[in-house]
Amino acid sequence: MPVAELAFAPGIDAYEPSHRGEPILEVRNLAVAVDDGLAVENVDLSLEAGRTHCLVGESGCGKSLTCLALMGLLPPGARGVSGNLRMKGRSGAIPEKGPPEGLAMIYQDATASLDPLMTVGRQIVEALPADVPRRARRAEAEDLIAQVGIPHARARFESYPHELSGGMNQRIAIAIALAARPSVLLADEPTTALDVTVQARILDLMLEFQQSTGLAILFVTHDLGVVAQIAHDVSVMYCGEIVESGPVTDLFAAPRHPYSRGLVECLPRLSRQTERLESIAGIVPPLQARPTGCRFASRCTRADDLCSTQRPCLERRGNTGAVACFNPL
Repeated sequence: MPVAELAFAPGIDAYEPSHRGEPILEVRNLAVAVDDGLAVENVDLSLEAGRTHCLVGESGCGKSLTCLALMGLLPPGARGVSGNLRMKGRSGAIPEKGPPEGLAMIYQDATASLDPLMTVGRQIVEALPADVPRRARRAEAEDLIAQVGIPHARARFESYPHELSGGMNQRIAIAIALAARPSVLLADEPTTALDVTVQARILDLMLEFQQSTGLAILFVTHDLGVVAQIAHDVSVMYCGEIVESGPVTDLFAAPRHPYSRGLVECLPRLSRQTERLESIAGIVPPLQARPTGCRFASRCTRADDLCSTQRPCLERRGNTGAVACFNPL
């Protein structure tokens, strides 16, 4: 898809790689084991201050599990996590319990992630760092409520989640995540259940905080329109692995992996008058039925005999991106 057909957000100038900084978070060889095998493996991610890295792919590809693993919040059935994490100059194994300092997350369903028995203000207060004086904690929580765009912050402090709309609960979830003063924010489809108007406001809010604090964001989404609006870098995930990674403009202008191209081709375009949208044949195979070779081979029009017997590794192609494919575009 030509880049001109997508509305990239004004003010995002980091598509040009000329001023790339030192990563604030690096993840290497992340793997998550469950009862049926490795649900996520060989995942490498690099996040820089002030930049948004989008993680995209179909449902069941391991995007949310990757975020939960980084937070040390693996769901029941997960047997363990392995890999290395480097954050703020400190390196070590990825913790299995509890997030590293400086990491926060906005969960997929904000209303479900909030405690229905606690006021939203109290939930924000609990997320504040321990060094915030007790007398100042309520005032700071009210200030966060106002910063995320909820009017009458003092009154809303005493509200329960069921008294607020879905969009307001999403804003409270963002306030809770920001209360911990993170340097890295994981956002797991935070706008999926919202109408487009509220979605736009939430995205603007996150970008405003990013620009004012230098926050690094890992944003999980199915919506490539959102990716075009907010992303600097993109990683495409399929069957628990990263199959392509690079600048967002490269993904839309010249995707290298057939799966990435399939995702882009599924988008409707004003310049293309067709009766049917493009689609990717087949479905993501379940964990217990993953093929031994390339995991996308059964759905790929470019697959050959090598693809059915060997798995490609993620390799750098050119100066900016990497792709895991024996027959890249």
